[in-house]
Amino acid sequence: MAKQQILLVDADSSSARLLEVSLRSAGFNIAAAVSAEDALGKLEHGVPDLILTEARLPGVDGFSFVRTLRA
Repeated sequence: MAKQQILLVDADSSSARLLEVSLRSAGFNIAAAVSAEDALGKLEHGVPDLILTEARLPGVDGFSFVRTLRA
């Protein structure tokens, strides 16, 4: 069975790194983005199984990012 892919969107590099290491050790493939715009660019290459996003992102906040994804 293939590893599940998670897109982690967080501008705080320390918390993002902590989550990334923890999730990788749990067996997930992780793609990281530092902003909603960065995440949207990564989504052009494929849709992950799960997206984890911080609410406070630079530029477009996490809530607007999720609304964009749902539209």
